Amino acid sequence: MRSIRKIFISAMAVTGLVMASGCEKPADIAVESVSVEPETLSLAVGETYALSVSVFPEDAQETVSWSSSAADVASVDNSGTVTAMAAGEAVITVTAGGKSADCSVTVSENGNTDEYQVKVSIEILDVGMRNVEFEIDITPQDATYMCGVVEKAIMEIYPTPLDYMKTKLDEYRALEEEEGIEFSDFLNAGYFHWNIGELIPGIDYVVFVAGVDDSFNVTSEVATAGFTTVDRQDDALFAFDPQMLDALGANITVTPSEGIEYYYYTTVDQSVLDWKFGGVSDLADELYAEFKATIDELVLYMEYTIPEAVNSICWSGTQTFPVSKMIPDTDYYMIGTGVDLYTAAFTTDVYYETFRSPKGGDLSDFSVEFILGDIVFNQIEVNTVPSDNMVRYYFNISPADATEEEIVAELNALIDEYLEYDMIADANGFYSTWCSVGPDVFTFTNLDKGETSVIYAFGIDDEGEIATELMYSEEFTNE
Repeated sequence: MRSIRKIFISAMAVTGLVMASGCEKPADIAVESVSVEPETLSLAVGETYALSVSVFPEDAQETVSWSSSAADVASVDNSGTVTAMAAGEAVITVTAGGKSADCSVTVSENGNTDEYQVKVSIEILDVGMRNVEFEIDITPQDATYMCGVVEKAIMEIYPTPLDYMKTKLDEYRALEEEEGIEFSDFLNAGYFHWNIGELIPGIDYVVFVAGVDDSFNVTSEVATAGFTTVDRQDDALFAFDPQMLDALGANITVTPSEGIEYYYYTTVDQSVLDWKFGGVSDLADELYAEFKATIDELVLYMEYTIPEAVNSICWSGTQTFPVSKMIPDTDYYMIGTGVDLYTAAFTTDVYYETFRSPKGGDLSDFSVEFILGDIVFNQIEVNTVPSDNMVRYYFNISPADATEEEIVAELNALIDEYLEYDMIADANGFYSTWCSVGPDVFTFTNLDKGETSVIYAFGIDDEGEIATELMYSEEFTNE
């Protein structure tokens, strides 16, 4: 079958045709069709864009020519590169073998005039030390757009926000051409609430957004909104540096200020802060009460001295603390305070900073693969491989004949029991302990002889609710 091909004829290829002497000249192959990509194009004055032409069949040897209906608006050279000359409209026509195709070009001044049919807006909702929340709206709702956050100092390197946007589009175009990454994967559509984390405290930033189609055309003005992240206190007791990891985790590096020899540190999410410590207002008193109770237990039951007890739960110098199974898109508090080695008293104020956990993965097509080991001594090892390492999921064992309603009811009863005994703040508190993120392995023990069982799993949303259908492994029997 003949196939469509892109026309890129090099000098060497032409020479090769000339040097192929001694062969009969092949019959001319007629061009059946010509197409051009993209078929519509929006440019700002001064911009250029290289159109791509395809000729069918691929072995049709015809000269390709280009023309413009309004060269004073958009000119085109022999290679198909369009240059935006002045505001207006033009049609670029490519012809080969009597067949042709058109690209409609719209040129606007500076890329931000009312000629754009797509409108975008930004509303900043909240700014923290390391994150910003904002809303993006676009009209029409099905129009696609790109948005992001960049340091203001970087944005100011470029003459206009449009120039910065064009640089980003060039980067994505290179990714698509060199890595095969679809540009459309980076586009969004419609209203959306964003929370961007991992920002630097005390820095000026700019949120930018522009309508962009999947052919790299800017379809709206480039809207921007500036903000400044909350700065560290001048007398900050600790330097916290959270680094996000795959699979909803983080490594938090903690460095105490001079004069703090021993310190107590913990990381909690917003719900635990409210439930366990009564929020920020009661944090110092409640944290000390919990800390002192732990010291007293170590002294009473483990017969530690106070210095030994302090040494067992406190730290000195720079340390890195891992956090895993994070609730997506949630505020986390990094909390530290100085501690006296000999009295276990807090020697500084309780100091904290916050960061925002990343958004979770896509639950719409989430799945879990189960890899079952052999049953040995009434136990079985189960490996789980999720389709998305940014989705929390829960898996457990159940009799094979249990219904989905029975499984869910039993799980909810367990969560209610945890709540009744004040062991968790909410369902997320349960899953923060028992859920999995990324590949996992667990050994189920005490299998009953002759019982047929199954492993089930489901994805968990940000509120701690079952957010997918239950998924099951193959059945297995402890013979």
